[in-house]
Amino acid sequence: MSETTAHAGRPGNGDTTVRADDLVTLQLTTLQRFRAGEIDEHAAMTEIALVNSLLKGIGLTSVQEELQHIKDLLQASSGG
Repeated sequence: MSETTAHAGRPGNGDTTVRADDLVTLQLTTLQRFRAGEIDEHAAMTEIALVNSLLKGIGLTSVQEELQHIKDLLQASSGG
């Protein structure tokens, strides 16, 4: 499970975080609902686009955290 989280800030969301694996599950659920005829193509595309935006944000946050960690290690090893 991804440790990187993005704060959703929604009540009733447990610990108020959204994890990448949760979003992948949501994508699959949306696809299943579309295939079952529960939602139309427009609704499915909209939901997937929103989820993809969140996934991208989580990915960027993860990269930023890793870069900061590398910077911190380099500063520590150079003595300043």
